[in-house]
Order: sequence, then structure tokens, then C-alpha cells
Amino acid sequence: HWLPSDLVGFIGLGGIYELHNRFMAHLHQKGIDFFLQRLLFGETQALRESRSPSILLRRDAEIGKHLPPVLLVHGTGDKIVPPDQSEGFCDQLLKSNVSVQLLFHEGQGHNDPVIHSPLMSNHETVKAIILSMYHWTTGQKKDARLHSDQSANSNFLHFGDPCKEQLAALPTWPKTPE
Repeated sequence: HWLPSDLVGFIGLGGIYELHNRFMAHLHQKGIDFFLQRLLFGETQALRESRSPSILLRRDAEIGKHLPPVLLVHGTGDKIVPPDQSEGFCDQLLKSNVSVQLLFHEGQGHNDPVIHSPLMSNHETVKAIILSMYHWTTGQKKDARLHSDQSANSNFLHFGDPCKEQLAALPTWPKTPE
């Protein structure tokens, strides 16, 4: 069985961190029936809250002592999971003294940071993951909220040689047409 202390870090990609009524209504408006939502997320509000990391941290900030560092990535144009999910979780993590970085990709949708953008040789998410893993494994703390136009590219200059090789290996041409 795994413990949070066994993890080097946590990467959340367009994640759901609070199953509140506003989010449930949002999903319903997108065509996901309340009946199906209750099957997926829990019948009662109390059960959904017990499965919501933001709420659990809000109730007991001491949980943060057991969590690894966190990287949250979200597209500002995400129509499936609103960016406020990552923003609210980031706020709760910071209040619980968890090392967290929140990276917003301007205008990108739910799948763009991990599917569409890498296919177009936009590697901002991949770079953020590599940078975070570098900081996590070298013990450097990095807390920030970034938009893709404020990317951490300048931080990559401080990588060791193995990381520079990984970054140099990323393709620079689009894999698929726009």
C-alpha cells in the first residue's frame, strides 16, 4: 500500500478537486445527467465532499503535512472542468503549506495541454513536468502561478546536463497539421 510520502510529487492535469453543487450543475449543463453524476461521484453531498481534496484540506489543513509537492496544469478555455477547480485546490494547498505550482495555459481547452499542444510541438506542459520533477528530486522548492505566456522557459537554463538533453530531444516541428 502506498503512502503520500512514497511519492516524489503529484501532477494534476485539468483535474476535479471539489465536487460542489456549482460543478455538478456545470456538468449537467454539458449533458452529464445528475443521475450519472451521483453514480460516479457519490449519492450524497456528504459522500462527494469526502472525495473532494479541496474540501478535505479546508477541513483539516494538517493533511498538507503528508502531501508531496504539486504541479497543477489547466487550460483557461477548458469547457469540461472549469479552471477554478485548479485555482481553488491551489489556494487550499498553499493554505496547508504544500509546495504547489499552478500553470494556466491561455485559451487552451481540456485536452490541449496534454494531447493537442504536444502534437503541435508546444511542450509547455512537458517542460513544466520536467522542471517540477527536477526541483522535487533536488529538493528545491518552487511555488508559483504561471500563465503559459509567463512560462518557466528561463528556469530551464538552470537545469543540469541530463535535463538539457531531455529538453533538446523534444521535437520542434508539428506532428499534425493545425
